[in-house]
Amino acid sequence: MKQIRFNTFETNSSSTHSLAISTEVDFEMLKEGKFYVYENTIITLDQAREKIAKYYSYNLANFDKYLADKDYSSLEDVLYDCEIYNYDQWVDTQDDYGLETYERHFETPSGDKMVAWGRYGYNG
Repeated sequence: MKQIRFNTFETNSSSTHSLAISTEVDFEMLKEGKFYVYENTIITLDQAREKIAKYYSYNLANFDKYLADKDYSSLEDVLYDCEIYNYDQWVDTQDDYGLETYERHFETPSGDKMVAWGRYGYNG
């Protein structure tokens, strides 16, 4: 069976590409440490807490006790353990994989200020 995909570029290489698009306000809050990156999605601290609870199969009521038992020095350590990163950590993890990161600011025809950001490179 032959499959044809129009307007699609495919490669058989081990290159990696990722694209996220967010409002400029959300992106700036991410860079200021008020939001986090989880699976290339910007999330709030409350959303991060829910991901942590799910990651460790704890409910949020037991979360503070869990933190005390694990002897983490900060919430950032717990987030990092769960692959929830602040912007600087996200950039560092991409460097660890040899990937480049980018951000491009643009304005939509309706005047919304947006940012396209992500990573690219050879990961193989």
